Amino acid sequence: MKILDENQLLFSNVKAGKFVLFSDGSKVGEIALPAAGITYFPPEPKFADSEMSLIFRIRFDFLDGDGMEILRRVVQFHHDDKYRHKLRLVIPGDSENGYEVEPYGNWRAWFLDDEPIGYGPVEAQFISEEIPKAAQEIFSNAEPWIVE
Repeated sequence: MKILDENQLLFSNVKAGKFVLFSDGSKVGEIALPAAGITYFPPEPKFADSEMSLIFRIRFDFLDGDGMEILRRVVQFHHDDKYRHKLRLVIPGDSENGYEVEPYGNWRAWFLDDEPIGYGPVEAQFISEEIPKAAQEIFSNAEPWIVE
């Protein structure tokens, strides 16, 4: 797998993943995701009852204590007050505004050793009801013109 540099990303102004924490609509902090050793999967649409949501999967290649602390802080912040606290997930190569997400689904962990000493790869999932807007095509009235 080739790693893209910041000039090859679709939105080059987003260079690192993070969670932005909001309480009562005001930004109260950010929790940065690791700059390396993390894989962001493309959002997966989920259709249920004529509604669409997006599922975001993030895979930590090896989750150490610092990585666990990041996930615990994010989940704890959301859990403390689900109605007033909101999370926005900003991922590299996507919109700098991110997506409003909630922890979702089953989080998977794989152990690399016969006797688990630490976590190997860990996959976390988040869900969003916010659907990204596609860029609007620019239309113009086609009027005939003549080149002489």
